[in-house]
Amino acid sequence: MKTKALKSIGMAVILLSFIFTGCEEQAAIDEFDNVNLTSETDSPDADSTTSDVYGMLKYMREEEKLAHDVYVNMFELWDAKVFEYISKSESKHTESVKGLLDYFRIEDPALPSEGKFTNQELQELYNTLVAKGQSSFVDALLVGATIEEVDIIDLDTAMKNCDVDTILTVYANLRKGSTHHLKAFVYNLSKQGFDYKPQYLTRDEYDEIINSSDSVDENGKCIDTTNVGTITEKEAEGLLWMREEEKLAHDVYVNMFKLWDVKTFDNISKSETKHTESVLNLINLFGLEDPALPGIGEFKNEELQKLYDELMTKGEESLISGLLVGATIEEVDILDLEERMDEAENEAVLKVYSSLERGSEAHLRAFVLQLKNRGIDYKPQYLSQEAFDEIMEGN
Repeated sequence: MKTKALKSIGMAVILLSFIFTGCEEQAAIDEFDNVNLTSETDSPDADSTTSDVYGMLKYMREEEKLAHDVYVNMFELWDAKVFEYISKSESKHTESVKGLLDYFRIEDPALPSEGKFTNQELQELYNTLVAKGQSSFVDALLVGATIEEVDIIDLDTAMKNCDVDTILTVYANLRKGSTHHLKAFVYNLSKQGFDYKPQYLTRDEYDEIINSSDSVDENGKCIDTTNVGTITEKEAEGLLWMREEEKLAHDVYVNMFKLWDVKTFDNISKSETKHTESVLNLINLFGLEDPALPGIGEFKNEELQKLYDELMTKGEESLISGLLVGATIEEVDILDLEERMDEAENEAVLKVYSSLERGSEAHLRAFVLQLKNRGIDYKPQYLSQEAFDEIMEGN
């Protein structure tokens, strides 16, 4: 809401009471993998443009929290399902933005308490909106519709001023959710006999949203409840496996770095952290139970536990053995990802798997290079020679 709309939204919700004339979820975040990632990469202080982009991320984190907290309050007051459904969606929105903040190592501005904000403009706005929403059920619905309009405008502005694909992917999905939420509030207002008029969107923009193919049910919940669809049992099994397989890679590399003090292990272990988090995002998105155990080298899957122990034993023999273990892990990871992609149809799952595969290919090239620098001409153990050569020729 860092627009002119922010300054006038309080007045708008007051005027709205005189006018009588998620559902989607988080998309998976693309990961752009770099085996040479260091703590300075993507620094928020890289340049003024980057700082503005990261500043907007912090703002969007609290703006999405504002929507969530208002709707939780409205549900407690009016016991209307529309507020319950959308507050849950907004919870995922806030976590989506937090995932980006964590990815770029930006301090999270969000305060843990409901209705409390670091940004004082948003604090004042929250107070105004909650006070207005307490007046009547119709006023509460009008507050919701207004919040979503302004959120759409702010996201449009943020996307115009951002060229980071990872961030744009999340923003686009947040915007899609806000259009669903706006339709839900408008639908519920129509049930109360009110013909809602757009306050900030142009009439054409508003009509395009309202006339889109997405629809809401009698409670205001989007019938097409998620922008990422559903997953099959096979896809769910694949996500749970990949979550622990990526953790296995991470844990092995952490230990190999401690043993051999070669930066490649450190760099790739950090990358594997993002891999595991990418899969975790999908696990949370689809309501699955995370199988990953917190301890290094601990796995719920007994097959992966056994594999980890074997790889560690081999990698402890020498630095060369450690690098060979790394290359082997990445080969197997690539094959596993290809197998999972063959089984998957969900676009969000496929998108994350594709990103993970690109990362594994980069990791394989890094390990092969390290071996070559030490006089070892690595030969593929599991990939075909043709597939291996194609990866080695990649950028």
